[in-house]
Amino acid sequence: MRRQPVPLTPGDLVNRQFGTDDNLIGTPDAPTLFGDAGGSMFDFSKGGNDTFDEIGLSNYTFYGDVVGSIFDFAQGGDDTFNGLPTVGVTAYGDAGADMSDHSKGGNDTFLSGTGRQQINTFFGDAGGAMSGHAQGGDDTFITQTVQGGTHTFYGDAGGDMSGHSKGGNDSFQGSRQATNIFFGDTPGATCPTTPRAAMTHSQPERTQATHSTEMPAVT
Repeated sequence: MRRQPVPLTPGDLVNRQFGTDDNLIGTPDAPTLFGDAGGSMFDFSKGGNDTFDEIGLSNYTFYGDVVGSIFDFAQGGDDTFNGLPTVGVTAYGDAGADMSDHSKGGNDTFLSGTGRQQINTFFGDAGGAMSGHAQGGDDTFITQTVQGGTHTFYGDAGGDMSGHSKGGNDSFQGSRQATNIFFGDTPGATCPTTPRAAMTHSQPERTQATHSTEMPAVT
């Protein structure tokens, strides 16, 4: 069965459907965006490679591929999230909920803005749990906040990882004048150190690194 391209849909992606590559722009009137489906992904479906931007000050929520979960052999796309100064962003690289079975996350990139007082929370793959043989993508997190921001990064899952699930090889770069909290799940996660950075360990196979020195528009 040939893959079938599907534009943004409020439903699910199933069979071998795949999401299109979209440039999505959030506004204060439409602060919540999803890259491919408002539901979930099943079977051998795949998310598109989407880019998320914002215009105007607000608190934004972005879902790289689906608002729901990713099941079976479905795979998330390689998405890019761009932040603006003085706004808050919560972004999910692939799924707002869970990843299970043999699903796989995309290689996503999260960029904060360059302003102050930002509060960002980024999930590399799933906002919920990862189970079965789910595989996280190789995600990149880069902060650029000048001062006063707070950034919390989850390399793979916001919840538990169980079964044979595995995280990706993630890269974190924190701002030297912001509070940066990183949760990586595997030894492959890397985090450039900054002066006075403290490395602490939380639950098994999860490392917390804390650095502290002081429907959507498509184009």
